[in-house]
Amino acid sequence: NFFGFSKEEILGKNVVGTIVPETESSGKNLCEMISGIGRNPEKYANNENEHMCRDGKRVWVSWTNRCIKNKNDSISGVLCIGNDITERKKLEAQLWQAQKMEAIGVLAGGIAHDFNNILSIIMSSVEMMERYDLNGNDIAKKRLEKISNASKRGERLVYQILSFIRSDEQK
Repeated sequence: NFFGFSKEEILGKNVVGTIVPETESSGKNLCEMISGIGRNPEKYANNENEHMCRDGKRVWVSWTNRCIKNKNDSISGVLCIGNDITERKKLEAQLWQAQKMEAIGVLAGGIAHDFNNILSIIMSSVEMMERYDLNGNDIAKKRLEKISNASKRGERLVYQILSFIRSDEQK
């Protein structure tokens, strides 16, 4: 019922291709896992994997698997009890994404500060050079002006990056 199949659609059929896709969206091969559960259920006593419902929706299930043995102590089946953990997996993915974004913010902040230090050196050098008498050298003056303008654009970019990654509002 959970997966949306009727008894007739499931009983006697291989779980791969019904409730179990051949591979998870992560790329994990579930055919090998299903074969492994049949051969060595103890190894897969507890596992989590992605499944698919009849309507194509993907869900995550946490399984507890136990061997059913016959009189000869041979495995005659496997009892599998599953719990829907789809929402937990979604929350874990959101948390992981938030942690990645936080790490990117820290990295961007470090880069912005380092870049700002470089810009400070460039801007102070330009200011010092502008104090010298360039004897009417218009080309040098234009180049210094371009360097100054580019440095000011870089400074504004650093300010935007730092404003973005800070939680407090900038004035």
